[in-house]
Amino acid sequence: MGYLIHTHLKEGRPCLRIVDAESGQECLHWCCECPPGAKEETVQQEMHRLVSKLLLLSCQQTLCSPTDTTKIERTR
Repeated sequence: MGYLIHTHLKEGRPCLRIVDAESGQECLHWCCECPPGAKEETVQQEMHRLVSKLLLLSCQQTLCSPTDTTKIERTR
């Protein structure tokens, strides 16, 4: 599975868009919600939000990989 990665600035704030190369479906869309010059703590929280989204996308890809023939068993 391949991805197309698009980045841009929106009113001086970084934005990231990740699209599945095969289907064209948007997998992740993120725009920094911190205004330029925000406190370091606020910026760190925003970076945490981005990393969390990227981690979830990675897990989703691993769980839904079409080349993986193993079944995921649910545990109670």
